[in-house]
Amino acid sequence: MDIFDLEQEIMKAWNVVDDLKDGVHYLNSWQGDALNPDDKRDKFLLGMAALYQMRFERLWECFEEVCKQHHALKNNS
Repeated sequence: MDIFDLEQEIMKAWNVVDDLKDGVHYLNSWQGDALNPDDKRDKFLLGMAALYQMRFERLWECFEEVCKQHHALKNNS
C-alpha cells in the first residue's frame, strides 16, 4: 500500500456524503414526498451529510499537507 492507495481510500470513503443525500431522496420518493426542510429525518440526514462533508474536507487538507511534507523530505534525501 502506498500514498496513492490512501488517496483512493479517502475518496471512496467520501462517498458517504452522497449516500446520505441519496438516502433522503430515496426515502422521500418512496413515500411520495418532496424534500421537506422541516422534516426532522431530512434535517438529521442532511445535517449528517454536511458534517461529513466538512470532516472530509479537513481530512483532505491534512492529506495534501502530508503529501507535500513527504515529497519535500524525499527531495531532500
